[in-house]
Amino acid sequence: MSIPASPSDFALPLLQLDDVCVDFQVPKAQGGKATLRAVRNVSLQVMPGESIALVGESGCGKSTLGRVMVGLIEPSRGSVLYRGRAMNALNRRDQQSARRMLQMVFQNPYGALDPRFRIHRSVREPLDIAGLGSRAERREKVARVLGLVGLGPRHAAAYPKQLSGGQLQRVGIARAIVTSPEVLVCDEVTSALDVSAKIQITELLVELGRELNVSYVFISHDLGIVRQVATRIAVMYLGRIVELMDAASFYRGALHPYSRALLNSVPIPDPQLQRDRLSKILVGEVPSPTDPPSGCAFRSRCPLAQNICREVDPALTPRKGSHLVACHFC
Repeated sequence: MSIPASPSDFALPLLQLDDVCVDFQVPKAQGGKATLRAVRNVSLQVMPGESIALVGESGCGKSTLGRVMVGLIEPSRGSVLYRGRAMNALNRRDQQSARRMLQMVFQNPYGALDPRFRIHRSVREPLDIAGLGSRAERREKVARVLGLVGLGPRHAAAYPKQLSGGQLQRVGIARAIVTSPEVLVCDEVTSALDVSAKIQITELLVELGRELNVSYVFISHDLGIVRQVATRIAVMYLGRIVELMDAASFYRGALHPYSRALLNSVPIPDPQLQRDRLSKILVGEVPSPTDPPSGCAFRSRCPLAQNICREVDPALTPRKGSHLVACHFC
């Protein structure tokens, strides 16, 4: 499997995040409210035809960032731009048109579908809401996209409870692509599937990327899947991107100690090498996003941490061409 090569650096980004922050107010145990900083100062571009993977431990802000990209969550600070235009500066009609171009496939396909609707109605619903095409054209479009994801008339007439997890995920993909989006955000779309279904869904997404010329943002903690689909990888820790590079560089020479720890946590079929790697796997828990450490947020778990890490939060800076790292001692 392969994904088309990354486009020219001179192309206009389809989607651009500029210094995006997302804060939530959460209740404190002793009363009152605390600020949970789910996303911190994230800047990222999604170019035509590329596939970016957001990786990191659970709770690092990947899914929140994905929801910001498609407009489900408004950033507390910063800007989201579609084709160079700030989403919050668009009028309602233009904003709705832009959001049709930015779609999401959710982790739990059953939870994303109305159990009272037959599959054809759930897939058609985005077209109905947007008022795209006549009734006949909508029916034809639904049949076509269901065919693209490997489903037929029997599946279209079924209810969600009558389909398997893999089939429901195909429905979720069909529902996302029915408006012909330019960017598809896939949030842990294979995590709840068995190995066979996981491979099938991954191959399907790669093939659709070729056929539909859609750009992907893959949110995942499965580095095996990421290796198959990503052209670039952004590593997130406690709401912030700490390393950004092309996929080959990540697997060949990740520089941030957190990125290296993630790679060391992937099992390999060599018992001796696996034992040697165990000492390099991270210990300890991710700090609370309501009370992050001073300076570098990773310093409490980092084997390279020194005094400067306590005092200065490292900026995401170039190290090798387009390879960006936020670390004083990578």
